[in-house]
Amino acid sequence: MAPVTRPPQTRYVTVGDGDVAYQVLGQGPPDLAVFFGIGSHLELLWDWAGPFFRRLAGFSRLILFDRRGTGMSDPVPLNAVPTWEEATEDLRAVLDAVGSERAAVYAEGDAGPIAILFAAIHPERVSSLVLGNTSSRLLVDGDYPIGLPQADVESIIDLISANWGSPDLARALAPDLSGDDELMELVSRQYRSAFTPRAAAALWRNLLMGVDVRRALPLVQAPTLILQATESAIVPLSHGRYLAEHIADATLVERPGAATGLAPVSFAETPDQIAQFLTGTGSPAPVDRVLTTVLFSDIVGSTTRLSDVGDEAWSRLLDTHDRLMREQLRAHRGKEINTTGDGFVASFEGPARAIRCAQAMHDATT
Repeated sequence: MAPVTRPPQTRYVTVGDGDVAYQVLGQGPPDLAVFFGIGSHLELLWDWAGPFFRRLAGFSRLILFDRRGTGMSDPVPLNAVPTWEEATEDLRAVLDAVGSERAAVYAEGDAGPIAILFAAIHPERVSSLVLGNTSSRLLVDGDYPIGLPQADVESIIDLISANWGSPDLARALAPDLSGDDELMELVSRQYRSAFTPRAAAALWRNLLMGVDVRRALPLVQAPTLILQATESAIVPLSHGRYLAEHIADATLVERPGAATGLAPVSFAETPDQIAQFLTGTGSPAPVDRVLTTVLFSDIVGSTTRLSDVGDEAWSRLLDTHDRLMREQLRAHRGKEINTTGDGFVASFEGPARAIRCAQAMHDATT
């Protein structure tokens, strides 16, 4: 199987301290933003998935991107991998860069939790959601018995570390296509170009062990299509069924086979299923819920402090306090809701950003 399709021009948009690579193809409507997991590489993907992308672009304006830390986008330090919430900023920045106010979002594999969070945080930006071979949580938990045992996840990470960039790993991740030696080599070359084995294993460990977006599922308001392989050892079918049960009015399509989300072309009917789903969607429901975290700050013992220093000194102290607090709110993209005399009430798009802001506020005022 030789490369058959030249990719569209790769462009970049700055997000935080890094650049995110994206491509646009087709006309639309609708806009369809598509991204994959670790190992994605925008330009090398076209060597084997070009016809797949062309089919998607046949009924949409196709927007492809590599999130930070992946493929054509800037790498990230292994000790500072973006949180799931931070990763949603890549999608928003790409949509803004191409002038897309509202788009369908299609994510495979470990990109799925990012798409879920984005749909919960920014429901006004997502017209439809398509999730392929993904999960809201992989590890078993007391209230999540369908999760994988930690030993199994460790085995997956060991497999990735020992075989990254080899046809053996490509065959393990896409067993339904393992007989196509040329395809397996193309996929392997893509993985080698995207990451070293050590970086891939470290990022996979962070993702597999740390993902849990179950609380965001009830907040997804976009019509949702879930495409799940029936025999995948990495993302079992039960995980797709869990998504369908916890996202309102979601549609589950069980796809025969064992391939993971790292090889979406394993399922030749996927573009047709997405096209039918998008063109059959009715008008969007009004947005009435958004995932938000509220932060409340307070100066402990303020009454005693006022009595000790006097009104004038206390007023100067409060002015300094308020300036420092607002600096941290701006730095962490918090929205000031109200002040309480000696404290603030602010909102954030997710708990991780709120926690980091609270820590920065404490450090700045002590």
